Amino acid sequence: MVRLVARFEHEAAEHLSETPLTVDQSWSVLGDGRVEIVAEVQLDETLRWWLLGFGSHVEVIEPRELRQLLAEEFERGASRYRQSDLAAPAAPRVGYRDLAPAEP
Repeated sequence: MVRLVARFEHEAAEHLSETPLTVDQSWSVLGDGRVEIVAEVQLDETLRWWLLGFGSHVEVIEPRELRQLLAEEFERGASRYRQSDLAAPAAPRVGYRDLAPAEP
């Protein structure tokens, strides 16, 4: 088990008051309106995917290795958007009728 300290945008943290991450979870509202959650959690893939699901609405403070892992994951995602070639011509739009089989 590890001590998780994470800061959530207020809207993202609302459900954690009704459905806590753990029974020992504590939370406090910070001066900027974000909510800081502190809980003892299992450091595993489920936690990582759960946190990634919050996208930019969460910042992990502790543990440092989880913070670094998420930072790297978010950076890889952001680089995909930076590297995409938006100047390429758009593919022709295909409508629902275009997908229907031709009548005999």
